[in-house]
Amino acid sequence: SGIGPATVADIKDQGLAFVEVDERIDLNTASHEELQEIVHIDSARAREITVLRWLQPFSSLDDLQRVSGIGPAQLADIKEQGLAFVDPDESVLSAAVDIDPENLNLRAEGNWITAYIELPDPYDVADIAVDSVELLYEGEAAGADWGNVQDDVLIVEFDRATVAGWFDGTEDEVELTVVGEVGDAQFEGAATVRVIYPGLGGSPGH
Repeated sequence: SGIGPATVADIKDQGLAFVEVDERIDLNTASHEELQEIVHIDSARAREITVLRWLQPFSSLDDLQRVSGIGPAQLADIKEQGLAFVDPDESVLSAAVDIDPENLNLRAEGNWITAYIELPDPYDVADIAVDSVELLYEGEAAGADWGNVQDDVLIVEFDRATVAGWFDGTEDEVELTVVGEVGDAQFEGAATVRVIYPGLGGSPGH
């Protein structure tokens, strides 16, 4: 408290306050917790950032205006803070992903959508933070409820009812994306499933 525009101007003129490069936060790779260190970014906005960057990575700080509640004034504060940045050279690991069931029957019963994740060498799926793994589709996101490693494959499960709620009952092939964190790196992979909505006479699927 007590730090207003005039005080900020004095601090700038003094030239002693700065942010170490190693302490800066890359919008495209930072964790949910790290993003909340940025001014105006609470838990909900941090989660929105993680969804938006998988749909289209941030190319500059100006892209933060894609986030709900971040306008020119908030963006100016974020730039003033000097903590957030975008590294255009930051790459995302490509993961091999399979999703079960391949045919998502919206009328069938079941509790889970299961994803099988493999990473390229030298990364180890055992190092994946299961609580960072999400299933994405057109702005929707579901967090993994469970995960276990078997034979160099991470198996994670997502709530089936949540995923089924993303679709309107029409039949179509859709691409689902799985994202997450392994150590300091980000990964993503996608798989196509067919959404089916059989009539009352149809037989239940998986």
